[in-house]
Amino acid sequence: MTKNSQILNHAVSIDELYDNPHFSSNDFDDEFEIKDIFQRITSGMDEIERKIFHCHFLEDKTTKEISHITGITSQKINKIIQKFQEKIESYIL
Repeated sequence: MTKNSQILNHAVSIDELYDNPHFSSNDFDDEFEIKDIFQRITSGMDEIERKIFHCHFLEDKTTKEISHITGITSQKINKIIQKFQEKIESYIL
């Protein structure tokens, strides 16, 4: 039996096809908490720090790419990112 025929012969109930999303107050609390932490972390940053934060954590750019964008050395960017990570960990832990 080939993989395709195994897939064709696989039966699934209609109830299993649809995952009904459910929302609880905890979902909204978590989202609010994440936004609050993000605001606290980024509130004291200057424009360059915000750019580094955005590039590293939101765009997933490498240190080398961030260095090219900002004109700051990779070593300095690594130090700034380390401070961001410590700040994030202090809010999460």
